[in-house]
Amino acid sequence: MLWLAAAVSSHVVADARVSDLRLSPDGSRVVAIQTTGRTRVAVVADLASGRRGIVAGHFRPRERLDACDWVTNQRLVCSLFMFRNRPGFRQNRAAFGDERLRLIRLFAVDHDGGNPRALLDGPLRPPPRIGGVMPGRRGNPANDLEQELVSRLIDEPRHVLVSASRQARPYTSVYRVDIHDGTGELAVGWQPGILLWHADWQGRVRLGTGQYAFGNDVSWGSFDEPPIGPTAVARPSGEAGVRRLDVARLSSPVGPTEMAGPRVLGFALDGRSVYYAARIDGADLASVWEADAVTFEPVRELIAEPERDVAAVAIGGQGCGTVGFAHPRGIMWLDPAVGTAVTSAEGELAAMVVHVPSMSADCRHLVLASREGAADVRFHLLDRNTGALRNLGGQRARGRADVRTVRQVDRFATRDGLELPITLTLPEPMGESVLPIVVVLAYDHGWSSDPAVLDDWPHAFASRGYVVAQPAFRGSQGYGVARHLAGLDRHGVKIQEDVADAVAWLATRGIGDPQRVCFAGRGRGGHMAMAASLGYAPPDPAEARLCVAALAALEVRHTKRAPHNVLDARMCTAFPCGDWMRWAAPAAMRLAALRTSAAKPAKDTPLRSPVVGAAHPGFPVLLHVAGRSTVHDRTSLEYRSDLRKISFFEHVAFAGGDAESAFLDDAVELFAEVLDAEEAATKRRR
Repeated sequence: MLWLAAAVSSHVVADARVSDLRLSPDGSRVVAIQTTGRTRVAVVADLASGRRGIVAGHFRPRERLDACDWVTNQRLVCSLFMFRNRPGFRQNRAAFGDERLRLIRLFAVDHDGGNPRALLDGPLRPPPRIGGVMPGRRGNPANDLEQELVSRLIDEPRHVLVSASRQARPYTSVYRVDIHDGTGELAVGWQPGILLWHADWQGRVRLGTGQYAFGNDVSWGSFDEPPIGPTAVARPSGEAGVRRLDVARLSSPVGPTEMAGPRVLGFALDGRSVYYAARIDGADLASVWEADAVTFEPVRELIAEPERDVAAVAIGGQGCGTVGFAHPRGIMWLDPAVGTAVTSAEGELAAMVVHVPSMSADCRHLVLASREGAADVRFHLLDRNTGALRNLGGQRARGRADVRTVRQVDRFATRDGLELPITLTLPEPMGESVLPIVVVLAYDHGWSSDPAVLDDWPHAFASRGYVVAQPAFRGSQGYGVARHLAGLDRHGVKIQEDVADAVAWLATRGIGDPQRVCFAGRGRGGHMAMAASLGYAPPDPAEARLCVAALAALEVRHTKRAPHNVLDARMCTAFPCGDWMRWAAPAAMRLAALRTSAAKPAKDTPLRSPVVGAAHPGFPVLLHVAGRSTVHDRTSLEYRSDLRKISFFEHVAFAGGDAESAFLDDAVELFAEVLDAEEAATKRRR
């Protein structure tokens, strides 16, 4: 991989995953995050001189860089994940892991790496109240759980707006923070139920959203409040205080006991319109809407998908506002002029631009992300004044570089007559033989999926000669409430049936061999892969070659709080854990987490995962837990312990980092042993 298409200095890692490219306001510099091994660093390049170097990347072992963005032409604000043990559970690390609790902190740094300064880093006196009522415990790092950059201030370049839970946990307040000395003063006080604050392009905080509401039925003796519906507040321009909004028609169930409200994507330049993803008036699927920024009421639907929630990312800049949205089917433009410039650049690049992740303040310089096939992404800088394009480099998905892979989307029929989408990644050419199948399962569709981010797994496996299938299945998120619950309320039977039907469909088309099948997944997807493998029945069990590989870690980017996704075990020490925890986690861990919440499940709840309490399936099971991989055979004494951990996900890891790399290497080796036993034995003899 070449970054900025030039020789890399001794301080910059050449063989690294590049992501999160951001232009400085004047377009003279670019910052990117590089991931390699156990390291994530921020690299800044001067576009005129070509000089570049690491500005942030020397952290303690349990601190990991997340992302950086410019607040002025000379200074950046970066987010840092810090992993700590939950107070009170240090004596039980074997069950809860060394990364049970994560905190997010912000720091500012100069473009050359100078003058680093933590933001809002002073001790809390007094600590925040829990739910606005009970005082927190002193010394608890979760008292100030998470910080988030809300906006930079155009007229005050020395200051930014930062949200943090410093008054009433888990609710957030907004602070006006000095990026040079780190001190802050309260700008917007906490509101019951509000977790996220949203500012317009002028830096005015306009809206607050959340998924938990304040109520008289709260059990104050418990650690948290129960979820009783989404909530939102507005701060109309020129008015003091906040106005409580009714978001009932903008919200929808995402489980038997949970509701999700709108997810704000951005504002129009004049601040009159806001854009969000939501399920309006009981719709089963989320779409992108333009709405009134004062009332939050929808005005017009902008993007909709026929069978899944829309995963959209806003495109915009300080001088033009939100100009469009990148989503899996392309880019929807609100500003035709910007769209025309990008379309013209596509012709010169001979590749499809899938995202514009950043632009200068005047919207004349754009970072373009284009996809070249299934395994490559390239970044270019477009100068709209001249039409000139500058190569910023790119990256290729992990896997064999000498093998081309192709991706295609199709549909398969389930045994009860439902048609579900399936994504296939195939080696090209496939040849005449029927190939083994690797089924990669993902639980969370993700409303904020970045189309410029490469998925290593399909190419890593397909480039080794396997058919890689990624089927939708009942139980996964993103395909509507009914389909989600259908996979959970029958003890996971529908999940297993749907995946088995996808494999049978591949066999009937002559694409894959149903006798040679391995399953793989990460985080919740790893749990689903295990569930699917336990329920798969090959045509001839005596001759079948089966295995499963699960990476028991969540990707760091999926651990931030988000009001649209309550089915999440990431924050069970702070929020009610939702259906996932009741369905997937072992009983001891599930009850331990739920003891901190008044929102306990009904005694007759049907939610129950087939993985909980499962016996060894009798074929190899690769589990990657706490930085190590183990292939468990049927006599493994550690199998039961490791199996519990893929239900709870106490560990997190970066995509492209060492944990994922080690897992993929081990999975490829296992698949070769199981699916291509004769070929693997021949290679060993050589």
